[in-house]
Formats: sequence, C-alpha cells, structure tokens
Amino acid sequence: MAIVFETGLGAAGRVHEDRQDADRWYVGISDDPLRILEDHDVDPAGSYRYAECASVEVARSARAHLVAAGYLCSPDVGDEHTVWVYVYRITSRTRQ
Repeated sequence: MAIVFETGLGAAGRVHEDRQDADRWYVGISDDPLRILEDHDVDPAGSYRYAECASVEVARSARAHLVAAGYLCSPDVGDEHTVWVYVYRITSRTRQ
C-alpha cells in the first residue's frame, strides 16, 4: 500500500532523509514523478526519490521545505493533478 502524505514536512522527509549537500539536489513537483528521468535526464540507476502528496498544496509545501533547506528548484508550476514531490542528485548529465 502506497503512503500518501498529508503534510509537506512529512513528504519532504520521505524524499530525502539525509539533508547533507542540499545544494547538490534538485526538487520539483509533478503529475508524473517518473517523467524526471526524461525531462531532467536523470539516470534511472542514479539518486532520485519521490513521494505522493494528498494535494498540490501539500506538494508545494514539501517543495518549500526542501528549498528552505538549500535544494535547487525551478519556478513553481502545477495544477490540481500535481501531487508528487521529487528530488534528484544533480550531476553533469542532469538538466535543471
């Protein structure tokens, strides 16, 4: 059974428990978390995680917690279907 997070802090903790090197990680929200593999050229065998949130507001809150911790991100996007928060480790291959 999948966990759907009701709070941004819970979702933020799920996608990245180790807060070291936050500036080497990228955070975003999406309606399809696996799309990062193509959109950001993330290696499927690389370091990435994602969590489903109860709403777009919770996903945005999770994103805000991680940005405050030093994660890099792009401008906020999304609609009511954007309920996934994701992170990936930035490499020479990834596109932010």
